[in-house]
Amino acid sequence: MKMFRSLLSLFEAKYFTNEDGYIQINPWFQKPKYIHREVAEKVLQRKLRFGEEVHHIDRNRANNTAGNLCVMTHHAHKHFHKWLVWMRENRPEKVGRLQQLRKLRALNGILLQDVIIRPKDNNQNYQKRAVGFSSRRQVKATTGLIIKINF
Repeated sequence: MKMFRSLLSLFEAKYFTNEDGYIQINPWFQKPKYIHREVAEKVLQRKLRFGEEVHHIDRNRANNTAGNLCVMTHHAHKHFHKWLVWMRENRPEKVGRLQQLRKLRALNGILLQDVIIRPKDNNQNYQKRAVGFSSRRQVKATTGLIIKINF
């Protein structure tokens, strides 16, 4: 029985932190996947498109909650980081989470905390928490999602 369990553990996916600080999962005989990209795909309910990147708002690469992730183009991501460096050097008192969220929305980033998760099945219950309104978006909802990723 112990040998059987040890053999099964070989087939389980392994989580590890790479040298850049990102958490990855290494499914059996597959290419390692970044957890933050998997979370973004699960929340958006689609695969990330070519050129889309996932940004960690608090710069903590191990924090992969939906409220901390933003999907944006490569160009917008580079622009945001240049803006962030400039703000930290010139106006450090103005660099808060709210200011960063405004800039990410201005760059057309998809804040995962703003995505409304709709169940595929109408019989399922889900909780929606409105946190504000915008001219582009009707309702902002759902922060701190717990997402189960199946491999």
